[in-house]
Amino acid sequence: MSSDNKSAIKIGFAYVGVVLGAGFSTGQEILQFFTNFGAMSYAAVILSAVVIMFIGRQAAKLGNRLDADSHLEPTKLLFGEKLGAAVDYV
Repeated sequence: MSSDNKSAIKIGFAYVGVVLGAGFSTGQEILQFFTNFGAMSYAAVILSAVVIMFIGRQAAKLGNRLDADSHLEPTKLLFGEKLGAAVDYV
């Protein structure tokens, strides 16, 4: 496996760890929130997954296009200097 592939895999795992670890760490959150809506909860879970994948892909594409060394560059480009700093802090 080339070093480019290893780097891509590391970044992918880091993204999944942050997104899933921060928002859906135990699965209990999904169970408690989405199952209150019955059969529609399946659609909500799928929609949530699609949105997370789309936003993550777009952020990665922007970072790649900017040849960014940090997440701060795309964040400040998207939100401006002041709001970008606030978004980074949050």
